[in-house]
Amino acid sequence: KPTDFVTGDTFPSPAPAGPYGTALSTFNGLNPNGTWSLYVLDDAASDSGSISAGWSLKFTFATTSDPVIALTSPANGASFTAPATIAFAASVTPNGHTITKVQFYNGTTLLGEDTTAPYAFAWSSVAAGSYTLTARAVYDAGSTVNSAAANITVANPVPTIVLTSPASGASFTAPATVNLAAGATPNGHTITKVQFYNGTTLLGEDTGAPYAFAWTNVAAGSYTLTARAVYDAGSTVTSAPINTTVQNIGPITDPANTTLISIPDSGIGSLYPSKISVAGLPSNPSKVSVTLKGISHTYPDDLDVLLVGPGGQKVLLMSDAGGGTDINNVTLTFDDAALSALPDASGIISGTYKPTDFVTGDTFPSPAPGGPFGTTLSAFSGLNPNGTWSLYVLDDEANDSGSIAGGWTLKFTFPTAAAPSIQ
Repeated sequence: KPTDFVTGDTFPSPAPAGPYGTALSTFNGLNPNGTWSLYVLDDAASDSGSISAGWSLKFTFATTSDPVIALTSPANGASFTAPATIAFAASVTPNGHTITKVQFYNGTTLLGEDTTAPYAFAWSSVAAGSYTLTARAVYDAGSTVNSAAANITVANPVPTIVLTSPASGASFTAPATVNLAAGATPNGHTITKVQFYNGTTLLGEDTGAPYAFAWTNVAAGSYTLTARAVYDAGSTVTSAPINTTVQNIGPITDPANTTLISIPDSGIGSLYPSKISVAGLPSNPSKVSVTLKGISHTYPDDLDVLLVGPGGQKVLLMSDAGGGTDINNVTLTFDDAALSALPDASGIISGTYKPTDFVTGDTFPSPAPGGPFGTTLSAFSGLNPNGTWSLYVLDDEANDSGSIAGGWTLKFTFPTAAAPSIQ
């Protein structure tokens, strides 16, 4: 080891002045290039000597490792759904080198690069497939080192399927035919068939779009319906459920109010309104007709009759019809399908007529609703018939009066062959 038994030594110029170190580690890590100088001094009289072979230097250098790079994202074995966005990230340990950039690869294909830490890149709109991803550090004068590979998969999303018919909450009359239909989006897969279920019971299937099935003779009850797409090698995906009901309606009579309605000489009828409460019928009548029984009046042109449904729909059945010819115990049925309207000036006889209004702008005292009023009974078609129906009868001129002795009746027609028969 360098040895100094007596401190405080001095060397003549041009040697540098002390104090002096006694460890060669003073030079470690410093640039060795340049002039090194050795100063030799005999500091006492009477003795001499020499360094016959001169002197030499020996330098030992530390071994430098390559940089280390790791692909930290995505993880090996990760899976994604197409079209995917895959976030790359890499960490680099330089080990004394200068990192100029990090490149991201799929196999041998360069996807992108980043020149500054943290090193990252987003690969977007990646299609379905299997990929081998690496990160490559470029350092110093162009040397490179690669990370370990990460193998990932990108899969197509599963197909989507929607039960498009029947509508949620739909109601049918037993024995019903329920038409099921479904729309399927393959999302890159192969749809082999669509199956239709009630709960866990397979009802039927269709192998080609448009996917449909008719479920017939369905008994009364509540049903939860779904559609299931079978795709590729037998994978399945199921639609959201649809809840439906099938009603078993027994025979009923026409809803009626048979209470006499007296019609004064100018004014409202004795029942204003005359009401009929309807309950237990299906919610989708295709047709409504009305019968007024036993109408008598000495000047029918004065009569205005308004029907209001449970939902507030309002239809004028008759107004300003029949002129001044007396009518006695006439029964009138109002039906949109009738061949003719009531006569304007001639006498009215019993029969079936379209709702008739010869002079528009009629008004009814409260609690009747305000106009304008419809003149077709189709205003009630397809609407829930259950609830209170109201008939408003008004004589709008002086000097004549009458009555509806037998009250009035409603008749509903339903759209299926299995609809209730109302006699």
